Amino acid sequence: MFRTNYFLVLIGLLGLCCTQLHGQKLYVGVQAGIALGSPIGKVPEGATGALGMGPAVGILIGYQLTDRVGIQLAPGYAQKKARYRSPISGTTKVSREIFGIPFSIPFNLNYEGFADGSYDNQYIDIPLQITYQANKKLQLYLGGQVSYLLKGIHIGEVDVTVAGILNVEDEPFDQSEFIRDWDVGAMLGANVAIWKKLSLQADIYVGLQSLFTDDFEELEGVYRNVYLKIQLGYRIF
Repeated sequence: MFRTNYFLVLIGLLGLCCTQLHGQKLYVGVQAGIALGSPIGKVPEGATGALGMGPAVGILIGYQLTDRVGIQLAPGYAQKKARYRSPISGTTKVSREIFGIPFSIPFNLNYEGFADGSYDNQYIDIPLQITYQANKKLQLYLGGQVSYLLKGIHIGEVDVTVAGILNVEDEPFDQSEFIRDWDVGAMLGANVAIWKKLSLQADIYVGLQSLFTDDFEELEGVYRNVYLKIQLGYRIF
């Protein structure tokens, strides 16, 4: 609830700006569609994955600086999902109960197997873009985006064999706490007028920082959000 209030305050401020600028070179619209993509980073050999798809909705407020160039703000909600299956290996200590008494093997054992995981992250995206009106129908844009995490989920299960003899199956993991609250990235896209006040737009976003916090050590390298949004837009005025 506390995080949602940020978005409500933002909408209120944007509405105030619109009342001040209405009648000038201002346009306002709404948009809805999908966010398609995945966090992308170093891919281990043998790993597979599937792009995730979730809803994306928002508003659009733009201002024409010249006949060709303008600026626009397009805050909105996006659910960014993905799935993967990846080989894993390492060392661990094993604990088992014998007659109800916990028993730990006092040295590290090698393990190898697979992890099946998924992402289901919900963001408030706040992109600020420079636009270029190529012709009457085509508008190009690029800019930066700040995203605030409303809810982050990174969960899954692992199946491993320890020391070549002990099988551990369907062991759950939850690494949601290591997802950053803020994501920052760059984007570019295009908007095509298709009928009267309706338009079709597509843009690609690439995170400029790791999806995970600095203290997350389970994955090598930087894993960043890479998502394509495809949306229908309706210009209110």
